[in-house]
Amino acid sequence: MANGDGLGNPDLPTDSVVRVNSLHVKPYSSDKTITWKLPPSKSHAIRTLFLASQSQDSVEILGVSNSGHDVNSMKNCLLQLGVKMEKLD
Repeated sequence: MANGDGLGNPDLPTDSVVRVNSLHVKPYSSDKTITWKLPPSKSHAIRTLFLASQSQDSVEILGVSNSGHDVNSMKNCLLQLGVKMEKLD
């Protein structure tokens, strides 16, 4: 389907299943602490904030306090959506 095959094709039965290549991601569960050191870029900081907001666990993100307007806007959006954040010194 990714290439458009099967879309609007009258030769396919209406109850046929169209399969798309996909990736299934399973949650990682461990008692270990995982530390990632990402490059200090605006894009990475925004992605890190978004991914951390999806976790049920507490996530500590370092090095984003002086990241600029776009990162602060993302933090504000996540706060408005109900994500709990705490600034640590």
